Amino acid sequence: MEHKENDVLANIEGLSQSYTDANQRLAKAKGHLQALTNAVAAGKAVIRAKDDPTIADLEQRVSVLREQWHDLERRFTPAYLALDADARSLRARLENLDEQLKSQRAASEKAAVAEANEELAAAQAAVDQLRRDMSDNQKQAQEFATHLSEYKALREDLDHIEGMHRAALDRLTKLQASELERAPRVELLEAAASSHEPWRPDYRLNAAISLVGSLAFGLFAAWFVDFLAGSARAPIMEVQHSWAPALLGREPATGGLLPLATREVPRLVAPELVTRELADREIAALVAAAKDEEAHLVVLLLLTGVTAQELITLRWDDIDLNVGVIHVGGDAARTILLQEPLRGALVRRGREQPDQEGTVLHDRQGARVAIDEVGRLVLYAADDAGLARSHEVTPDVLRYTYLSFLLRQGIRAADIDRIVGYVPPNDLVAYMRRHSPAARRPFEQVERVLPALRALAEKRLIPPAIDQV
Repeated sequence: MEHKENDVLANIEGLSQSYTDANQRLAKAKGHLQALTNAVAAGKAVIRAKDDPTIADLEQRVSVLREQWHDLERRFTPAYLALDADARSLRARLENLDEQLKSQRAASEKAAVAEANEELAAAQAAVDQLRRDMSDNQKQAQEFATHLSEYKALREDLDHIEGMHRAALDRLTKLQASELERAPRVELLEAAASSHEPWRPDYRLNAAISLVGSLAFGLFAAWFVDFLAGSARAPIMEVQHSWAPALLGREPATGGLLPLATREVPRLVAPELVTRELADREIAALVAAAKDEEAHLVVLLLLTGVTAQELITLRWDDIDLNVGVIHVGGDAARTILLQEPLRGALVRRGREQPDQEGTVLHDRQGARVAIDEVGRLVLYAADDAGLARSHEVTPDVLRYTYLSFLLRQGIRAADIDRIVGYVPPNDLVAYMRRHSPAARRPFEQVERVLPALRALAEKRLIPPAIDQV
């Protein structure tokens, strides 16, 4: 009951503190609404550009267009600007953006005033609700105080009755003790021990003796058989000398070694060569299905000669968009020519990372992605593209597709590592026998962009970097 009393008082105290805080929020809401109303009436700016992304974007675009217009005014006369179609279009766009900026500011001011009204209404409702709760709790506190007084009176009566009960128990204990003193005394010397196991037979002991005896008899029997058989002689093998005539016959040899050619030496299974090559329509479908920016970039880099291991370690410092090259480091260091549509994809990726530091591909925490993640992105893109046997499409398949494209043009074997890096000699010889023509082409005449990728870039299905202004 005392704990309940503390809870009621604590609840009332908490409601009082909440009521005070609600009144403060109500006063702040009224002041904020009055300030917004006065600012709107005075024609001052209510919403700052940093608080509204739309206004900030419009102001930035207006600033850029005004700078372009001022640049044209410095370079040309007003008469020329009035006749130039581009100048008139720029002026019309600038006026249109000014109107949009005014409309957006007016809408933002209305929204701010409406939000302030909602905040004021919410604060007023909270104050009213807390006022009602305090009134109800005060009534409950009065009722509880009445019951508490009754409880204390009953508790005093109960304490008196309990005291009488303890006195009666004490008297009963004394009477029982006096009776025990008059009774005869008995002393227990040792309690009887009850047996829970049979005395005999002991099955565990008998089983252990049988097991040990059987083992000893088996060892003795094996020794006795070896003793009777005697020591084993080494096997005799007849050896035919190649340097002696057959008439000399054969001679026994105690060695049990066989010639190296007759031994069964385990051999490692040679790795299977990648034979799956994607057609142009499959490449186009794969690039189109890679909607995710990372998957799109992974597919394009693999189809340009970058390996999966080089892809996950590729950094922005290795990419020079101005010159249009990618410097690949590692054991197979080389320079890859940067062309569309890969250049456009890297430009778009760079806009998402303004600092352009670290690796090009990374997870949400900024850590480098694992090589298994590259295979997963390629597999998902192949499945989304609806390719036949999509489970066979791996980064090695994309690399083999690009390598086959280079070999069919007649590229020299010495120039392969300048584009796709290191290729095992055995694999390269097998690929050249399968795809290379008899005639060879100089390195400068080799086309480095797959026809499917070039067709996509020319048809504007993959926007190049020059259109991203």
